Amino acid sequence: MKGKKFSLLLGIVCLVLVVALTFTVACPSPTPTTTPPTTTPPTTAPPTTTAAPKVFKLGILDGLSGQFADMTGMIYDGKMLAIDMLNEQGGITVNGEQYLIEAVVEDNKNSAEGAVAGATRLIEDAKVKFICGANMTWVVNAEASVTDPAGVFRCNSWNNATSTEFSAATPYTLESSWGTLESTKACIDFLVKNYPEAKKVLIIMPDDGGIPEVFPKQKKIAEDAGLTVTGDCLPWAMDTVDYYPIAQKAIERDADVWLLNPAWETIVASFLKAGREQGFDGLVTNGQGCFYILQEVSGGDPDVLTNCFFPGFSTPTVEDLRALPDDVFGSMPMVKEVGEKAFAKNNFFHSFNLMGFNSVWNLVKIIEQAQSFDPAVVAAYIDTMDTMETVYGTATMCGLETFGIKHALAGMAPIQVIENGVMRYAGPADMTLP
Repeated sequence: MKGKKFSLLLGIVCLVLVVALTFTVACPSPTPTTTPPTTTPPTTAPPTTTAAPKVFKLGILDGLSGQFADMTGMIYDGKMLAIDMLNEQGGITVNGEQYLIEAVVEDNKNSAEGAVAGATRLIEDAKVKFICGANMTWVVNAEASVTDPAGVFRCNSWNNATSTEFSAATPYTLESSWGTLESTKACIDFLVKNYPEAKKVLIIMPDDGGIPEVFPKQKKIAEDAGLTVTGDCLPWAMDTVDYYPIAQKAIERDADVWLLNPAWETIVASFLKAGREQGFDGLVTNGQGCFYILQEVSGGDPDVLTNCFFPGFSTPTVEDLRALPDDVFGSMPMVKEVGEKAFAKNNFFHSFNLMGFNSVWNLVKIIEQAQSFDPAVVAAYIDTMDTMETVYGTATMCGLETFGIKHALAGMAPIQVIENGVMRYAGPADMTLP
């Protein structure tokens, strides 16, 4: 009995061994990997997150309403276009950190009260340290009464050449484009070179509070060029509607040239029409403008639109922009690029757009070169600059002798010459001041 039990147990053991051996042969071991074993469980990487970009707040203080808002609104459009283009390029990098530019906008209403209120909100509420501000004398002076004591840097789109706006007493300022004196110099230089028979100049200015300071400076530029200035400045009130009485007074001065500076197309057209209809056939020039708008506001009469010239360009359509002559604009490589974007965004492009564009673009580029958001550091850096690449090409940092501060960017600009209702480009003219 014991022998039978042993035989049965041995048979079971043998059967188990055969089955196990068969399974092992039929199922080979998996091929080893080259990755060494780990003794600790692998960790799971946290999901990647993109940090929100840092922001540089730039104050924009412009006349979005009130008198002359049609002009100052174009300057505002240019500023916003510059911010768009800068942000498309990544914004600004300071000390290795990238910042997108955020516009903090206030409407100065083209009034002194609006400028004070807007500048105060930008500084006290938004805590901005840099403001791209106004261009009218009385508005800029009011703005400066807030920004300058607060140590806030301001860059205005036009310099009317009063000491409150721009002088040795205003170190935290930048003139980013040409202003009244630069354009006066360019117009006088062009006049002397191209119209040598014209010897007597009448200076006509808006009664904006700047005449006592600015007229003597314009007069000196004309007299230094060998011209005679016919008496004191002839002022026009900012709310003038009828320009015929003023034009009559101008005719009585017996000048060869009327220099309207500062002025813009509606003002120039009013003086041209009133002057021509009363017999004035001399030259008329002003600091900046656009021929096709002058055509529109003057009625396009070739007997009115003649014997005049001024800095700027005329681009009623994007095709006109693309056709700008290289011999005049060849030194201004960004003009067509900026113009294309302006037409795409606003279906409009004017030299006033570039005034605003320059104030933002040049200031931001200087802040980046200075590698600081401290107004004092930026101001000190500007003192060391000689030239800078701008939308108008290479510009010179100038103005120490003229203004008492070397913070004026000036370069070259084309001249529009109008004869018998037809415009041609001449120049470019040098806007640089000593």
